Amino acid sequence: MKTKYNNTFKNILPYFKDKQFSLLFIFNLLCLLISSLASLITPKVSSSMIDQLGNENFFNKNLYIGLSVLLLFNIVFPYLQTYTSTLLGEKVGQDLRNKLVKKVLKQDYPFIQKNKSSKILTTIVSDTNFVKDTFFTAVTTIVTSVLMMTGSVFAMFSIYPKLALPIIIIFPILAAVLIVFAKSKMPIFQKSQKARDSLNRIINENIKGSMLIRVFVSEKTEKLKFKKANTHSKEIGIQVFQIMSVLIPMINATNLIASMFIVSIGGKSAIEGTLTIGELSAFSSYVTLFGTPMIMIGFLSTALGQAIASLKRINKILDSEETFENGTKNLSTIENIDIKNLSKEFNGKKVLNNVSLNVEKGEKIGIIGMIGSGKSTLLHHLIRIYDPSSGSVEINGTDIKNYNISSIREKVGFCFQENFLVDGTIKYNITFGRKIKKNDLNKAIKCAGVADILKSKDLGMLSKVGERGSNLSGGQKQRIMLARALAGNPQVLILDNAISRLDITTERKVFENIRKNYSDITIIIVAQKISSIRDCDRIYVMDKGSIESHGNHNSLLSTSPIYKEIELTQKNYKHET
Repeated sequence: MKTKYNNTFKNILPYFKDKQFSLLFIFNLLCLLISSLASLITPKVSSSMIDQLGNENFFNKNLYIGLSVLLLFNIVFPYLQTYTSTLLGEKVGQDLRNKLVKKVLKQDYPFIQKNKSSKILTTIVSDTNFVKDTFFTAVTTIVTSVLMMTGSVFAMFSIYPKLALPIIIIFPILAAVLIVFAKSKMPIFQKSQKARDSLNRIINENIKGSMLIRVFVSEKTEKLKFKKANTHSKEIGIQVFQIMSVLIPMINATNLIASMFIVSIGGKSAIEGTLTIGELSAFSSYVTLFGTPMIMIGFLSTALGQAIASLKRINKILDSEETFENGTKNLSTIENIDIKNLSKEFNGKKVLNNVSLNVEKGEKIGIIGMIGSGKSTLLHHLIRIYDPSSGSVEINGTDIKNYNISSIREKVGFCFQENFLVDGTIKYNITFGRKIKKNDLNKAIKCAGVADILKSKDLGMLSKVGERGSNLSGGQKQRIMLARALAGNPQVLILDNAISRLDITTERKVFENIRKNYSDITIIIVAQKISSIRDCDRIYVMDKGSIESHGNHNSLLSTSPIYKEIELTQKNYKHET
């Protein structure tokens, strides 16, 4: 049975076994060993020099050469040790971030919803930094402490056993107190992480919704919310640093007690002649070398507390179960899509209820309904963002779960309801990291009406869209996202309220271009406007997670009360405007 310790460190320990990291770590330890030995020998050499100062021919060439060599060692090897330790930490940090991002990208969308993007971001950035900055430093600090303390003990006993005994009793008692104290403060570090999560979430929301906050004059409310979270973060931060404010006086008090022993006992012995001035100086240096690791451990105990709490959060993501099971069958063409008795629940609430519909190759299918009727959730099942709670989605008569999901998504152009654009060029936002042929890119740009946008941009395709598309209008964003969906030359085009901001003339022109340039393409549209779907082969009307009725535009006007109500509302609105 694995211990709690092993469970906590199981994602860090493999780095010590990996050849790439272990060779660097061994070199790091070698530098540490040499620098530690140089530090331990230096007081002995200095002691000999001090004791020879009273002689007429006190200049000893060998001692000065030895001291110069030790000085060089004390400069070069600590530098190499610090450099390799930092290099190790950065390599581990890079690898951990890669693993975390890879793990998150493998998870299904409900995982992101459950864990919250702000918390995941804090783990990948802040928690990884705590871990990479601490653990290899901790190992080298512990090794250094053992070497320095052991060597110092032997040196102190070899110089003056009577004075060495009380010194080595004081410091271990302090170390035990520090460890117990740090362990009792672990919950504070966990609270600190939660406070950072909350603060990041509020900052993220305020930046994204800055325009909305101004429009609804909610600045006061949001400032108070931020102030509360910021104050809580400050209070937790103060509690963390209070730990340090307790540790440092404890360490200083111990050093003061040690100094009193040296002055009272060592000074008297030096006066009596039983201890030379050089030996007293060396003994004092060894006490410092013995006590310094205690100070390092004091600081390390606080950092380790934070790092262990961070490592647990990293483990939670890395060890999370991947519930998404990818199929093995490759899909070459999409002839038909058949949704059978599909139901979906979230936290016990049924969002889709026994939905069935069929889509044949080359058809244009419309889906309409009131807000919250489950339209977008239904579409997300077609590319396995969600899996059904019951029922199935079949492509060419085979359950979608049996297909390799990449082979499906490569053939589906999905234009999401949210206008998601990254802070890059128009070209990048259309290709989105994919290798798109020039002809396919130009065709998508033309069909989506992006060519009209490029005419107004000095840099054309290389024009920056700004953060979240801030340099573009709503309609321009939708056209770029439509071009993104078309650029992959899809067999199925899914539009989730993705053309709502296009005027009727532009919208008709876009669909004419798509039909002309993408032969046999299957189109599935979720729309709020009847004008966007009235010419569809089949229209499905959704209400409260179910299909209320289906048919063409004319038949639904006489059979579907919801469809007729939507049509009348939009017609009246059109007349009024």
